[in-house]
Amino acid sequence: MAEELQGLLDRIRKEGLEKADEEAKAIVDAAHRQAAEIKKAAEAEAEKKREEARQEAEKLEQRSISAIEHAARDIVLSVGDAVQEAFETLIQKNIDEVLDGDQFAKLVQNVVQAYVKEEDAGGIEVLLSGKQQKQVSNYLHKAMQKELQNEITIQSSKSVLSGFSVVLRDRGIEHDFRGETLTAAFVALLRPELGEIVKKAMETVKKKT
Repeated sequence: MAEELQGLLDRIRKEGLEKADEEAKAIVDAAHRQAAEIKKAAEAEAEKKREEARQEAEKLEQRSISAIEHAARDIVLSVGDAVQEAFETLIQKNIDEVLDGDQFAKLVQNVVQAYVKEEDAGGIEVLLSGKQQKQVSNYLHKAMQKELQNEITIQSSKSVLSGFSVVLRDRGIEHDFRGETLTAAFVALLRPELGEIVKKAMETVKKKT
């Protein structure tokens, strides 16, 4: 009887230990699985954060490059505008000097004579600034006395600040040799060259950035 009781106790103890081991093993396995899942989720989250950070860094880099390029373009264009303005000022100054010099009256004479040679030139009117009208009129009256009697009149005009205009009255045509008109013509000729200079400067800036 005692032996049977002892055997029963041994069997209960054994089964209890085995069950405890199984439960413990199940708990450990579950813990391992949970830890693995947590680790995997953490790694995925970390990778996601790294990718987001990388993309944001790329966007920031592109924005920075674009901002630098835009600023460089603005600088180059402003320099280009300043260069063009400087050229315009220089051209205007030189043209005004030519149109106000001792040879100006001779220049007007040469132009007018070219019109007079045309058979159907008709009446010619020369428009000058009030400042230069008297000087040029006196010169032409001496140099072109015959033509001035019939074909040519010399008038001052508020629209002429420097230079002159030639009006063919019978044709209704006016040819403009005013200082601002000549300056605009010269600047128009120079503008493609200035544009090319600005373009090359912008390409150089872009390469450096």
